[in-house]
Amino acid sequence: MLAFALNHARPATRETWVPGASSIRCDNPHMASPTVFVSSTFYDLRYIRESLKRMIETLGYNAVLSEDGAVFYDPATSASESCFKEVPSVDLFVLIIGGRYGSLARNSDKSVTNGEYQTAIRQHIPVFALVEQGTANDFELYRANASRPDVLASISFPHADSPKIFEFIEEVQTRAQNNAIAPFRNFSDIESYLRQQWAGMMYAFLRRGTEERQMADSLTMLTQVNSRIELLAEQILKNVGSPLDRIVVKTLQRMLTSRAIADLRYVHINPTPADIVRYDSFDECASAYGKRFKESKDSTVISSDGYIAVSRLKENRNEYRGLRSYILELLKESSVSAEDLVAYDFGGDLPKSPGTKSRVPAPGGPLHDV
Repeated sequence: MLAFALNHARPATRETWVPGASSIRCDNPHMASPTVFVSSTFYDLRYIRESLKRMIETLGYNAVLSEDGAVFYDPATSASESCFKEVPSVDLFVLIIGGRYGSLARNSDKSVTNGEYQTAIRQHIPVFALVEQGTANDFELYRANASRPDVLASISFPHADSPKIFEFIEEVQTRAQNNAIAPFRNFSDIESYLRQQWAGMMYAFLRRGTEERQMADSLTMLTQVNSRIELLAEQILKNVGSPLDRIVVKTLQRMLTSRAIADLRYVHINPTPADIVRYDSFDECASAYGKRFKESKDSTVISSDGYIAVSRLKENRNEYRGLRSYILELLKESSVSAEDLVAYDFGGDLPKSPGTKSRVPAPGGPLHDV
């Protein structure tokens, strides 16, 4: 059953010992402290719980033992259900497995301790599990004979009162994550393990913060470098680039931020600026590359086989039209023809006579007029 819980609502009043100084009392009810829930059977592990309380308070956390009356036992529910309700409010969960399976939760074939553990897992609370060494040894014997139920039935396990304890240990170990479980011989082992684990958790937290700041700094620097490169490229184009060069660069910059173009690339279509001019619509561009978008009822989806949400397809069509209008306006301002852009796309001018249309190859298809 619940050994103890740490409640956020309780004032953080404690005495803290500082090396080389007298005892200092901290009476700050606003200082946040981690909340720890320790789950175990009661009678066989009561001294362990008392020692854990002292250890947790030494670390500056707020320890609350259920037998001290800190857990609210709702008269309308069972004691076990009151314990289950306490779990979602905690920050850390310590599971101690000894030699007793414990009493069953109401209307369940699982023990109260098992139910508390399952609640913590559902709430994604970090679990730190330990098992008494004698029980751990019995578990190895149980696992070695798990495929021989007739042998298991004849074995008397000296440190476990029920095979359900072994099923509980397996439940912890077979989880995909948060599945570590450590053996202990005495409280000293428990204290050493938890101090190391919680120190590691604090270190990981601090490192993540440092790495996130470093990444943010790197992204800021890359953004600045990218802006400078873009500015330099624009200056170079103004001095040595042709009007077509400048149009292509501006168009490519616009295409980089276009979701319509991103969705085309998602289905393996990589349109060029000339393609946008060449094809009047989003669907026509996709069709030229042998793709056809199919409407989906999903509100956000786009799949590699061409299924796309109706609203997203509509937005892409509008954005594509806007992008095409933007390119045509650039061409008009620079007195450059669409035919010149298409020819540029293929690496140079194609021969053409005044008043006639250039004939250029379509992607993956025959020649067609522009």
